[in-house]
Amino acid sequence: MTKGIVAAAIGAMLAMPAGAEAQQLPRDTAVRVKSPLLGGEWLEGRVGVAPSRCTMVFLNGKAPGGYTSMALNAVRAMQRRDGAGWVDIDVKPWLAKEPEDCREADND
Repeated sequence: MTKGIVAAAIGAMLAMPAGAEAQQLPRDTAVRVKSPLLGGEWLEGRVGVAPSRCTMVFLNGKAPGGYTSMALNAVRAMQRRDGAGWVDIDVKPWLAKEPEDCREADND
């Protein structure tokens, strides 16, 4: 896995849980993500845009392997903060709208 900051464009839409309308996930949104590539545990962070103009989840701390950000294609589950709880986000529709280079991105 190449270490580098690349991911997906922020203007894409995410599908919310059943019954909710799709809405944009703005920059700096608090999220948590899971990836089997980084241990499979929930990792908290914030949505941001890398210099490549791709969206990343910039992690609050180092993940296994020392990673500090996660490309959207590595995310297997994502939730956004909703008050005291978390709401599921379907990453697939968002990732599908990304430029090819961003869809093939790696974690840093």
